[in-house]
Amino acid sequence: MKFLLRGSVKIHPNIMNSPSFQGLLIGAVCSIALVVGPTVQAQQKIPKNPEGLMLPDLVNFSMQLMKAKQWQKALQFNEQAIKDEGDGALERYGPMFGTIYYRKGLCEMKLKKWDAAANSFQKCYRDFPNKPDAINENEFAKRALFQWAKAEMGREDWQKALDLFKKFLAERKHPRDRFSQGDFFISRALCYYKLRQIVPGNQSFESALQNKLAYRVPDAAILNCFKEMVEAALDKENEQAIVDFINKNRGHIVTFDDEMYPFSGIVLKLAQDSLKADMQSAAIMLYQLMPSTEAAIDRAKDVLEAIGQLPGVRSSVSYVIYEKAVTKARVERFKQEMGNSKSVEIIQLNAVAFMHEKNGNVRGAHAAYRQLEDYFPHAERREENLFNMTRTAFMVDGGANALPDAKKFLAEFPNSKHAPAIKRLMFASLFAEQRYEECVEAASQMIGQLPKGGKDHDLCLHVLGGSHFYLGNYETAKPLLDQHVTDYPESESKLASAYFHAANYYRQNDIAKAAELLDGFLKKYSNPDENPFLPFALLDRATVHYMNEENEPAIEVTTRLIKEFLDHSVEDQALNLRGNAHLGLEDNKAALRDYKTALDVADRWEHEIVAAESLFSISDLMVTEGQDMKGDEGKARIREAMPYIQQFWERFGDDNPLRRQMAVMQIPVFVEFGRLDDALQQLRVIIAELAAEDNVAFMEKTIPHYTEAYMLAHTPKELQEHYRALDGIDLDMKAARALLAIEVITVFEKVAKKAQNEGDKRKAKAAVQNLFRDLKNQFDLNDLSSSILINVGDYLRTKTSAPREALPFYSKVLERKDARYKLDALNGRGFIYGLSSQPSDLEKALNDFRAVLAEVEDEDLKEEALYNIIKIHMAKKDFDKVIAEAKEFLDKKNKFSKLRRAQVFLLLGKAYEQSNKEDDAIGIYARVWATHTGTISASAPAMEAWMKIMWMRNKPGNERIMGDRQGAYEGGLKYINQTARFRDKMNATDLELWLVVEKLVKQYEANPAIKAKKKDDKQ
Repeated sequence: MKFLLRGSVKIHPNIMNSPSFQGLLIGAVCSIALVVGPTVQAQQKIPKNPEGLMLPDLVNFSMQLMKAKQWQKALQFNEQAIKDEGDGALERYGPMFGTIYYRKGLCEMKLKKWDAAANSFQKCYRDFPNKPDAINENEFAKRALFQWAKAEMGREDWQKALDLFKKFLAERKHPRDRFSQGDFFISRALCYYKLRQIVPGNQSFESALQNKLAYRVPDAAILNCFKEMVEAALDKENEQAIVDFINKNRGHIVTFDDEMYPFSGIVLKLAQDSLKADMQSAAIMLYQLMPSTEAAIDRAKDVLEAIGQLPGVRSSVSYVIYEKAVTKARVERFKQEMGNSKSVEIIQLNAVAFMHEKNGNVRGAHAAYRQLEDYFPHAERREENLFNMTRTAFMVDGGANALPDAKKFLAEFPNSKHAPAIKRLMFASLFAEQRYEECVEAASQMIGQLPKGGKDHDLCLHVLGGSHFYLGNYETAKPLLDQHVTDYPESESKLASAYFHAANYYRQNDIAKAAELLDGFLKKYSNPDENPFLPFALLDRATVHYMNEENEPAIEVTTRLIKEFLDHSVEDQALNLRGNAHLGLEDNKAALRDYKTALDVADRWEHEIVAAESLFSISDLMVTEGQDMKGDEGKARIREAMPYIQQFWERFGDDNPLRRQMAVMQIPVFVEFGRLDDALQQLRVIIAELAAEDNVAFMEKTIPHYTEAYMLAHTPKELQEHYRALDGIDLDMKAARALLAIEVITVFEKVAKKAQNEGDKRKAKAAVQNLFRDLKNQFDLNDLSSSILINVGDYLRTKTSAPREALPFYSKVLERKDARYKLDALNGRGFIYGLSSQPSDLEKALNDFRAVLAEVEDEDLKEEALYNIIKIHMAKKDFDKVIAEAKEFLDKKNKFSKLRRAQVFLLLGKAYEQSNKEDDAIGIYARVWATHTGTISASAPAMEAWMKIMWMRNKPGNERIMGDRQGAYEGGLKYINQTARFRDKMNATDLELWLVVEKLVKQYEANPAIKAKKKDDKQ
């Protein structure tokens, strides 16, 4: 048979549609080794000329060449494939043929044949689109848009490239159309900059910068894009664009010193161009982007040390590969570039530092001073240089880098006129940086060494007290703050100290004193331009009003705060507080308005805790209003809370202080939506957490709400059983279990009180007595009630990996001869013994289950006991008894469950099989898989056993009757075809059983003696 006709270039349909051939067309470019048909299974020598090769070989060889980066030769093979098959390729091969155009375009891109590449990618996208039901899809159909855009960039058609990038984003499908995000954002930014559109260019560039590690953006690409940005800004005479961009993105532009230094030529050229354009600020910032030569050398040496004896290493941070030889050469080159122009460099660095600081760029000045210290540690004015370096370090980085510098200065120049200033900077800067733990550590060590009454002691005491305040150590802060306001009334920190002093009393719940001090503070320091603590003090004062139930003054103060400090960071808190005050005045409409506004403001500020509080308050208010209303109006109001509740759980449900209150408050809402079980589930999780924390106070508040909700759809008896095995409540959580027991007692007491029937009343009272008795138990078996013993035993038996641990609980019940729980205990104990392989244990299990059958009236217990007896006989290999008991079980008089009947049939079949009664076993197994097809746990094992027995029996067939082996194969195939539609819904266990049958069918099908069925053959 001719599979390939050279003249007409046609491929036989069987090959064209084969997975091997399709794999050749679809394979990922230069990334995987293809496993295809016999012609390409082994790595072949690539011929010099592609002419005369079949299409699979052309595709395979082109990919090998691309992997080897032999782009010109790879292009020839792709071009040959298109020449041979291009006409009518879509009809013959479908969309997947477009992948060849895609690879051709890649080769052309590498060879900088931009026009040709653009045409190839256009053809891949335009001429070979994927159909919705395509099997042999063109996996590069959409990615071709991305590469087409890159080709247009090569052609310098920047606008067209942007249009194609936009089209690609609109049409790509995730995750199939993967792409390099770093390449995308950098390329799009370059297009915008070339078009002198700086703002959108920056947006795209910053996306790459801020994710440069995740996107693995090369430093060279970043610096090239940065160059284009600066050139665009220079061309537009927009100095501020350069300054703003560097200020915002400096940390992302600058990489490790030794990696940044090689780009100095680019950056210095940009700086020179900025100076020529009279953009001094931009020039200075560009100069300061570059690291010192010495820093670059040190970094390179560190890399060499890390490499050690290896030829190279990969950075775990930046993914850069450091080669030993290259790094050594880099060190030597850097040393040579240091030159001997130190005096000139000192003048230049001083000038740069001066200009930076004059222009407010303290970071740039600090970098210049640090270079002076690093490069010229023996300079004449080193004391001034080191002081300026330390001073600016505090202004830039706080204690992280400034503390070591300050200690160095004080050690080398203890008598310097700058020493006091350095000491003050140490405390003030750390405090301003909110590094309160470090402040406490440093100030605690120094305060005893400073003379009282001086500025240094003043500042140290203020920092120590304020740090404890901010850390929430209010008791520790109190005497320190008291001392500071008393001893230093004219301190430079008196304003801040006065606020801390007043606010600390509020935090300690000394409301009267807090009100007095806050009023005095607000009166004395009323000018907002001079008092940065004013909005915080107003919020504290309003809170104190609210705590004293002074709702109207609370509203007055919060309104002032919101009006005078619009867009302040405490605005959302003030709105929530004002909403609470309105609620206290029963002005629900105003309260709801404030809560919703607070939510918007909190989202704008990204204050998650305040936003969560707003969502809770909105939901709570709607639920409360709805409960106060009647009929459908009330229900509708309650339902309005659901979107806010859902938002709360979606955004803050994992870890928020209000989640426990929300779980309680939301119950009426979930009830209205028919989701009571969901509400109970969330509340159960909360109760379990509280139980684990042994948080009795919160449990006492929470459990009654759970009880009330649970009783909406359950009986007191159901509640009792529910609480005996509540999720997350372990046996050693005595407080939680006691509270649960009390709840059950409370419910039964209510039943007793409301009962109209005397008999019901007596039953309820008896239940209460039993529950009180249970409450006193501490899991001593002699003290536990039988009910709890059974429940604990059942839990251990069914929910743990050590079921034998339940035996004492069941045995204790049986010792008491408690008829109410006897059968449960026998059944539980029998089940455990039945799991054993010891004959003595199996006999004990039989005795227990027989005892159950002798007394049982409950059909479920009877079914369970009889089924277990059959299983135990099977475990004992007493097949005659299995057969006898199974027939008894399957008697039509017993109304047992369908699932259990299927399982017993399966056991019966196994008993016949083990008894060498092949015909009986075949019949029983066939009955199982025929009548219980959908019950995979029974039908799949039955089918497997049936097929194997049929195969082994191997009765020949004739014209009228199919042979055993053919029948086993076709029966299994039919079963697989019938049940395949259930596959996605099968659990893991059922799927494993089903796959065994499928594998067996394929095994039999491969046998030469079997006539395989085609897919379109009727089963």
